Amino acid sequence: MKIIMKEDFDNFVNTLIGDKSLNVIGVKSRRDKFTFAPLESASELRLDYDVTLLPPKKYFFPQRETLFTYDLAGGFSAKGQAVESMRSVIIGVHPYDIVALLHMDEIFRETKSDPYYFEKRDASIIIGVNIQKMNKWNF
Repeated sequence: MKIIMKEDFDNFVNTLIGDKSLNVIGVKSRRDKFTFAPLESASELRLDYDVTLLPPKKYFFPQRETLFTYDLAGGFSAKGQAVESMRSVIIGVHPYDIVALLHMDEIFRETKSDPYYFEKRDASIIIGVNIQKMNKWNF
């Protein structure tokens, strides 16, 4: 675990964004909602969010994903779609989302392993943040 001082954080994020071998993702505002999306600058990053439209698991277990394609002309052939090889850094993940990802890891390890999921997880770095703002919903 590393601790970054508050005054160094924007420079750290911009350095990550400048590394073209990394896909840097963070929480951005979209009108009055928040979403995980690729960052172009540290100034876009919002760490004061309550909840996001979709959790960060969308980068590891997307709603839609092509697992293979096939061509029947001239015989059957199949090839798997290459999983994105670029490493990802996801910044600003709340503790409950980190725990949810750890549970998904455990489930996919104990049942039939999903190589697409684990390839994405192994190529990622998660940077967590404490919850700064709670939503106003009454449960």
